[in-house]
Amino acid sequence: MVRACILIRVIPKKAQNVFDSVKMVDGVKKAMMVYGRFDIAALLEMDEVSGIVNAAKRINSLDGVRRTETLIEA
Repeated sequence: MVRACILIRVIPKKAQNVFDSVKMVDGVKKAMMVYGRFDIAALLEMDEVSGIVNAAKRINSLDGVRRTETLIEA
C-alpha cells in the first residue's frame, strides 16, 4: 500500500468545485480545505506508486487548479 498527500493550490473562485472534484478522484481517502500556501490537502492510498502518479495527473488537470505538490510516504 502506497500513501501520499497531494497539496493543491487553486483559483479562489473555483475552490469549492475543485474540492468536490478532488473527493471523487480514485484513491482519495480524505480531502480537506486548509489554510497556508495551499488550499486543499488530499490523502491518498493506492496499491502502487503509478496509481498516485495517475491521481496527481488527474488532479492537476482539474479546472481551477494552479499547482500541486505530491508528498509520498517514506
